[in-house]
Amino acid sequence: MTSVLSITAIASALFTIWLISLGVAPALVVILTLLFLFPIHDAAEILTCKAIRIFFKPHLLPEMEFTEGIPDEFRTLIVYASLLADKNAVARMLECMENTHLTNKDSNLPIAILTHFKDSVQEDVTEEESELLDFAAAAIVSLNEKHGRGRFFLFHRDRKWNTVSRKWIGWERKRGGVEELNRWLLGKIEGEGYREHGPGKTFSRIGGDIDALGQINKVILLDSDNELPSGCATRLVAMAAHPLNQPVVSETDEIVVQGYGVLQPFPIPSKESCTRSLYARMEGWHRRPDGPHHYILQALQDLFREGTYIGKGIYDVATHERVLANRFPDNQLLSHDKVESGFLRAALVPDVLVLEEALDNFLAGMSQIERWLRGDKQALHWVLPRIPNRKRERVRNPLSLFSRWNLIWPIKKQISIPFLVTLCAVSWFVPEMSPWWCSLILATMIAFPYLVVPLSLRSPVSSLAEIARGLVSTVVYVAFSLHRALSILAAMVRITFQFPEKRYVSDSLRGVKEASNLGLLRKLARTLRILAGSMLRRPNIDWVTASEVKRQSKMYSLSGIYVTMLPSLVICVALGVGCFALVEGFIYVLPILGLWFMAPLIVYATSR
Repeated sequence: MTSVLSITAIASALFTIWLISLGVAPALVVILTLLFLFPIHDAAEILTCKAIRIFFKPHLLPEMEFTEGIPDEFRTLIVYASLLADKNAVARMLECMENTHLTNKDSNLPIAILTHFKDSVQEDVTEEESELLDFAAAAIVSLNEKHGRGRFFLFHRDRKWNTVSRKWIGWERKRGGVEELNRWLLGKIEGEGYREHGPGKTFSRIGGDIDALGQINKVILLDSDNELPSGCATRLVAMAAHPLNQPVVSETDEIVVQGYGVLQPFPIPSKESCTRSLYARMEGWHRRPDGPHHYILQALQDLFREGTYIGKGIYDVATHERVLANRFPDNQLLSHDKVESGFLRAALVPDVLVLEEALDNFLAGMSQIERWLRGDKQALHWVLPRIPNRKRERVRNPLSLFSRWNLIWPIKKQISIPFLVTLCAVSWFVPEMSPWWCSLILATMIAFPYLVVPLSLRSPVSSLAEIARGLVSTVVYVAFSLHRALSILAAMVRITFQFPEKRYVSDSLRGVKEASNLGLLRKLARTLRILAGSMLRRPNIDWVTASEVKRQSKMYSLSGIYVTMLPSLVICVALGVGCFALVEGFIYVLPILGLWFMAPLIVYATSR
């Protein structure tokens, strides 16, 4: 966007001129300006999107009127994709499944869960896993007895051996499950009769009356903690069925070029989950419609008529299978949603909601960000001019510039915080710069979206209330900023340099040692190549679910919080000692350092 780049360039130029006028050394001017670029770019995006929302009308998708229910030709399967990890998580998913049915009753809206077991070093199913699957299957039977035949279904896949992770896992995780479900629904699975299941088949176990499933035209894909409010499922189907929204696939590139292949409803935290802690309430404030967390995505939909798919939405089964089948190589793409949105052409539907669980704790939120960064880093391969296909052949990238920017934007947004914190910390030790201005820049950049987005002349009273909430949030987020910056940097290192498994290294080195035809130098070179290859080129396809993160008790105990945040506390104390000894205006540094030092207590207090 030209306006964003223009604002960024002008603000950066003014910042550089200011530094030069203060007499800052040229090398420091360059460093500080580079550190300033990412935070000011974020502010420029907010300003531009604010202007878009003021001068452009919201883009609402047309929809059909299904006053008498969803027609048979648009029969849609609601699918909850999840790991079978523990009984409580499965019970919660089944509860969400039933709630969605009760608020979206329609004979053409069957609901299913799509599952596989957690990763394992052994192929055999354990007794605990078998009991868990039996529990889920029994629950499906119970729901069908309670709500009527042919309403609820279970699709379970067995694990397969993965040569990269050297474990038995569900093939390609969620993406593989969705792909296999699509082919099963379309009857395109080779070597199997139409919709067969059992040992050795695509789905080893299916619960529910398959004869009552019928012909499925579309799928609404949800996560295990999602619920659709009343009428939202019907509205999604009505939008996907409208002729103007029908996906048109290019014959040459096999991507959607008109209409939409997937519609993404607006995700907001449920009211129940927002009452569990102060942090959850804060996240609920900012993740609501027209809140700062999704503000840019809404503005892009209004301007470009395209959005970003984040894994919860409705898609056409035939189009999904045609466009994405054989598109991606195995073991290369864990977080697939944003990449798929470019091929399918996604639309954000801001007036249709999907409820999700709000995180109770800041540290749980950082674990979630690390999982996202891991997937976003893998997706960067699809920004390049040539990308791999299923056969690992390099082919021309058909994605638009908008779709490629959607893949870069999440990482850019996350690394802005480390740049901003580093800018502040370095500036404190520059004698020519006032510590007051350095601390103010940090607080202003963090507060910017929470103060600008709610501002509205049409409803000044409500906007002032939202700004007051934003000021409270700013204090909390400034306190978290140092630990967040360190966590993001550590996550980037971990997802780039992956330490090899001990068994893999020992087996490889034993092979080198036993190779009598190799000289000492050649053995040393091969050993280094094995270690470097394992660390740099082995894709990280390990995954931790959100429910597993929430069960980590250390995130809620005060002692565990202090242990987790110890590195940021050490850096905070070191900065404090350095600033006390070297910075004249130490009093202006003290509020930021005090918030950083009290961050563990603030994490604990906001988790209550």
